[in-house]
Order: sequence, then C-alpha cells, then structure tokens
Amino acid sequence: LEPLAAKKNQTIKFEVPETSSLVEGDPLKLRDIVLNILSNAIKFSPLESVIEIKSQSGEGKQTIEIRDESPGSTAAERQTVFS
Repeated sequence: LEPLAAKKNQTIKFEVPETSSLVEGDPLKLRDIVLNILSNAIKFSPLESVIEIKSQSGEGKQTIEIRDESPGSTAAERQTVFS
C-alpha cells in the first residue's frame, strides 16, 4: 500500500518490537483485516498526513494499532464495522 500513500504524499511509520507473540488465526483473514484498515486510513486521511502502525506483545496478547488523521466514522458506521 505504500505506493497509494506516496500518491497522497503520506508517510507510513512502523513501530514494531524486535520480538512478537505468535498469533493463531487464519493468516489470510488477518492479512485482509490489517490491509483493509490500512487502506482506509490512506484513503480517508488528508494529503501529507502521517499513518502510524504499532505492534505490541504482552499478557498473552498481540496488539496492532493503526493511527491516522482521517475524520473517523459515525456512530452508525461503528455499529456495522465487524459485520
């Protein structure tokens, strides 16, 4: 997705620890979820904005956080996000 971000002069920053936890799940579905969220961040964030991706391990969990500068979603949209 970096070429899409480059078209909008956006910067993608990664903060990933040297070691991480093993995540059990369907690798294709997990990949699709992360790519979908990241592509939305690129699509809806303004020109020349920063998109941050952070990953953390701890307490038996692996967390991926994607922050962007988009206006966000409405309450109604958040109700259907996991449909």
